[in-house]
Amino acid sequence: CGTDCIIGMDCEMVGVGPSNKAALARVSLVDYHGRVVFDRFVQPEEPITDYRTRWSGVTPRCMKGALKFKKARRQVLKLIKDKILVGHAISHDLKALKIPRSTLVIRDTSTSIALRRMAGFPLNSTPSLKKLAAAILNQHIQQDTHCSVEDSTTAMQLYRTVEGEWDKPGQSCRDNKKYFDDDFWPEWLHPPPIECS
Repeated sequence: CGTDCIIGMDCEMVGVGPSNKAALARVSLVDYHGRVVFDRFVQPEEPITDYRTRWSGVTPRCMKGALKFKKARRQVLKLIKDKILVGHAISHDLKALKIPRSTLVIRDTSTSIALRRMAGFPLNSTPSLKKLAAAILNQHIQQDTHCSVEDSTTAMQLYRTVEGEWDKPGQSCRDNKKYFDDDFWPEWLHPPPIECS
């Protein structure tokens, strides 16, 4: 499986409806080299009640020209089909996109033991993308707010530092799906629920 079958993803969320639940407001995809493949704001299916701008970077102005949710989801599905999907705590992004994780080959940097070891973090911890980026890449991200392009690019860079630990030569993308999917690992490796990636 070459680098053309690897894609990074990150999403930003806003609060919607009476309960202010998290909903997709931006989705960004980058290729193996960090080049942007897709980056669009998305109009949630319910009214926005909290833009969460401090964390999401989303403002009312961003929603002008935003894609309808169903259209954005269709485009994302087309781009990630038969790809290895890289991200940090990516299950939250997939939930927001209403995409079953069982249909994908996932490389989640939040559950990587190799990255924790490289960063010098406890192996039973779940370090944030920001902490991993600082420790391993010497990059200081999410300074003022979150940006899904920055976060997806950073996750891809982290993945590339330990790619050999994940993807052994001679194995196809699908051959090692069970071993590398998060549900193979103990429960303590799973990241805690978060509202906004």
